[in-house]
Amino acid sequence: MKNLYTLVGLILCCLLITTLNISAKERKNQQPGQEVSGILTYPEGAKMPRNAIVSVRIVDVNTQNASRVVIAQTTGPLPRALPTSFDVIVGVGRINGDHNYVLQAVITSKDRTIWRNAYTNPVITSGNATQLIVPMEHVSARPKK
Repeated sequence: MKNLYTLVGLILCCLLITTLNISAKERKNQQPGQEVSGILTYPEGAKMPRNAIVSVRIVDVNTQNASRVVIAQTTGPLPRALPTSFDVIVGVGRINGDHNYVLQAVITSKDRTIWRNAYTNPVITSGNATQLIVPMEHVSARPKK
């Protein structure tokens, strides 16, 4: 039983250490709003480059134009320990109850997307979740012509 508590404690510490948060400076400039948080998960044995950057954003998918409106985002270096926790705060007044929003997560290296969320993850409105477990999938390199 003691080993179980030790294992749970280690897992919680890893999650705490790997949490991506909007920096304190950015958070000071935001009004309180809706928080979307969760964990990005990867297949067992996934390897990440040292220079990897993770970006998690909330996107309004009701816009008619091809470029969706990003209403909130957090970006930073990918922690070495996996899985990775995230926390995105949407400012007051950014959410329209009649709109639909999705979470998009990407990991880039050398300006190239190498991982992305495997599924569409609706969030915030229409009874959708604000706490998620987000499976990530590897993005295959394009074959050279």
